[in-house]
Amino acid sequence: MAGALILDFDGTILDTETPQYRAWCEVYEAHGLEPLDIDLWRTNIGLDPGSERFDPYDHLTSLVGRVDTEIAVTRRRHRMMDLIRAEEPRRGIVGWLAFARSRGLAVGVASSSPIGWVSEHLDRLQLGFEFEVVSCAGGGLRGKPAPDVYLDACARLGADPGASLAVEDSPPGVRAARAAGLRCLAVPNPVTAGMDFVGATVVAGSLADLDPSALLDRATGPDA
Repeated sequence: MAGALILDFDGTILDTETPQYRAWCEVYEAHGLEPLDIDLWRTNIGLDPGSERFDPYDHLTSLVGRVDTEIAVTRRRHRMMDLIRAEEPRRGIVGWLAFARSRGLAVGVASSSPIGWVSEHLDRLQLGFEFEVVSCAGGGLRGKPAPDVYLDACARLGADPGASLAVEDSPPGVRAARAAGLRCLAVPNPVTAGMDFVGATVVAGSLADLDPSALLDRATGPDA
């Protein structure tokens, strides 16, 4: 079995993490508070949405008592989406996908986010055609740090996890990839930078800082 290149979506292909955090910081500031503590926000990153998570709305309520729902819900979501739509694919993504395509390498997405969210943004970025498989949490697949979405992506691609390479932006994502048997590159975004990426083969600022020929050919070749 050949290997594959499998990428996380949120924060890895597209930086949705920074816009979400920034929008919540603006909500806290609108209520007369300091921006949301980034360490609290980081506890949610990369996790299955169905898991027990830090809730910034509940936390805000505990601090101010009464929350302006127009600001915290409606305006925040519009602001978040405006910021996300202004984002381009992260540096190096397009080049790595082109390299994988030139090598005939199977490419997929493994995400804890809903399939509709991931597919919508991939289509908007005109990247949907790049991925043979998009595996998302739900329908019996657990989100990260469980390995389910990586195992599912490999199975659907007919790829050997041990000869495959994952790209992640969060520690839970790295744990999920490693638990599935893949090697993993970590490319933190501005929100996840500085977190502990134990288990990652390489940690870099972006895929643009890494040579795909060295890392992909070695990780996914017949002798991997």
